Amino acid sequence: MVDVCICTHNPDLGVLRLVIAALASQSADAKSFRVTLVDNASAPPIPESVLEPLEARGVNGRIVREPNLGIAHARLRAVHETDASWVCFIDDDNVVTENYLEVGERHAAANPHVGAFGGRLLLPLGMEVRRAIRPFLPYLGIKDLGDVALSGPSREWCEWEPPTAGSFVSRSVLNAFVDAIERESSILGLGRRGLNSSVSCEDSFIMRGAYGVGKSLAYVPKLVLYHHLRPHRLKLGYLLRLIYGYGKSHVLLERCLNRGLATPAYYKDLGALIQTLRASASADSKKSLEFALGMIGYHIASWRAYREPI
Repeated sequence: MVDVCICTHNPDLGVLRLVIAALASQSADAKSFRVTLVDNASAPPIPESVLEPLEARGVNGRIVREPNLGIAHARLRAVHETDASWVCFIDDDNVVTENYLEVGERHAAANPHVGAFGGRLLLPLGMEVRRAIRPFLPYLGIKDLGDVALSGPSREWCEWEPPTAGSFVSRSVLNAFVDAIERESSILGLGRRGLNSSVSCEDSFIMRGAYGVGKSLAYVPKLVLYHHLRPHRLKLGYLLRLIYGYGKSHVLLERCLNRGLATPAYYKDLGALIQTLRASASADSKKSLEFALGMIGYHIASWRAYREPI
């Protein structure tokens, strides 16, 4: 049994219906998974009718309301509302392929050493993104590491660390997340709080918990979903704010992981920043000048957050 959890706040109902329809069309047996939609203070509340495709397929689906705004609050509510050994987090704009849950269940059963894993997060077919925006796509939850599966334990960021979008997370890792919040409630400050929020990294906090319980993380290329990004998220102003938010969130994440200690990204990634700026000076560069400006904002935000008192 897998618990599928959709955490959402004021979603595009048209896209959300595509998300639900994709889950209702899974090749996995209808009794092998349940769907819990966590409505995180949406106004108006999400109607029960969005679950009708699941009901027609015979899949157990329900909506629970979480009044405390914030994706970390919604994830926590999802954990408390479920009891399966694995939870699959699907965002409200993630349309999964037909075999998604079947592939995930098989991988989980065959790899007991893995605590969390995800796959490819692609743009919808036919969606065009202008060249200057492409370097930002990884920060928008677009990820494709190729056809080779990757796995391993890590207490730091690794390229196979999955975002929560489309991830399968074991109960042991989720329990570690709950225990950490009980010790330090400031963790609930990680992650977006509303559509215009640029705070992030609640997903990294959850995934880093795998190392603490002796589990690995993994990238499984056979898992494929399509990420239906809202048009405003592809505008430069939004992206620059997003990258700035990542810089601040980086420090907040390290403080939560290390109980108050943190290193500004400036010290860790200055070399990468210099390389980005040099690459941007080349007309043939895959990196854009806009992205270089975004990375400068990232480092400024990181340094400012580092200087703030705990």
